[in-house]
Parts: sequence; structure tokens; C-alpha cells
Amino acid sequence: MDALPEFIVKKSVDLFAKHNVFTETEINSRYEILMEGYCKTLHIEALTMTDLVKSGIIPACVDYQNDLSKLLLRKKQIGGYDTSLEEHLLGNIAKLSTRMMKKLAELENAILVTKEEKKILDMACFYRDVIFEVMSELRLIVDELETLVARKYWPVPSYAELLNSVI
Repeated sequence: MDALPEFIVKKSVDLFAKHNVFTETEINSRYEILMEGYCKTLHIEALTMTDLVKSGIIPACVDYQNDLSKLLLRKKQIGGYDTSLEEHLLGNIAKLSTRMMKKLAELENAILVTKEEKKILDMACFYRDVIFEVMSELRLIVDELETLVARKYWPVPSYAELLNSVI
């Protein structure tokens, strides 16, 4: 996206026109198409991410926390058992889940803002600077949750599972 505006600077337009590669109109059309493609791709990825988090990751975290809570209560009722592992896991997952929900809301709000932007360069910059950044931050939180939530709850195959399924 950062390189695309250089496509339509006078020096580039003159070079393409001089060698009969593209006319100025063709260059501008290609620029618009490539920028729109960039924005649409990130938009689809952002919508996919929000859907995956809402329909898979959140339920997995809630289910695992529910089961951990029940185990923690049972161990405390019986008494005499160390519950530090369950408390540690439950606390970390709860903190990360809260951060995940805040980032998810931030991403959803940012997606709504894209409907207001009209200029293609401004929109592409917004996708690069805001949408992509929030998606990256949300991804880091989800990646950390993946290391804490038990495999049987996690709705998405791990990287290792994907690699081994190809072999």
C-alpha cells in the first residue's frame, strides 16, 4: 500500500507513457483498483477475525473458565488441595479475555469508521494504520490465550496440527 501512491506520481506516469506501457488514465485506473483491492482484502480479514473471535474463541474461553471454576470450587469444598494452578490459569484467562473483548470492540468500531471514508488513499492509510494494527494486537492476545486454553476447548487447529495434517 505504501508503494502504490508512487505509481501515480508524474515521474512514473511520464515513464510509463514514454514507453507506451500505460496511459495516464490506465495508470490511475490501476492505482484505484489496487488500492480498493488492498482495502477490501483487509476489510474481509477484519470481518473474518471478528466472526472467528465471537463464534469460536470467546465460547472456548468461557467454557474452559467455567470448567476451571467448577474444579476450583470442588477442590476448595473438599479442602486440603492446592488450587494455585487453577487460580493462576483462571486469572490469566480472565484478564486476557477482558483484553480480547476490548480489542474486539475497538476493531468493530474501526470497521464502522471505514464506511465513512471516501478518499481511497485516506481509506487505505486507515486500514494500514488502524485496522491492521488493532488486528495485530487482537491476534497477539488470542495467540496467548491459545497457550492457556486446553486443546479440547480450542476451536481452531494449532500450527503444528495444520502442518501434521498436510503430511
